[in-house]
Amino acid sequence: MDNISIAERVLENPAVPVFSPMPGEGEKYVDAVNVTLTCETVGASILYAVDAEVNLFAPVYDGTPIELGVGVHEVQAVSILLDEF
Repeated sequence: MDNISIAERVLENPAVPVFSPMPGEGEKYVDAVNVTLTCETVGASILYAVDAEVNLFAPVYDGTPIELGVGVHEVQAVSILLDEF
């Protein structure tokens, strides 16, 4: 029988995404606004959704500002660590 080696890795939860500008409850802008997302956790990916629920099929944020038109919009975001095997 071959020896099997198992490497144990402990992954911590990534930091929550940071929105810029910071969101406001029901805040309206008179002009379009560009939202950027960042995460302090190195190697974390951010999934996001505009006016929808964020889920595992949501796009991965690539650093391009998210343009929101005039009105009230909801942007949801979650940071995840994609494990590499």
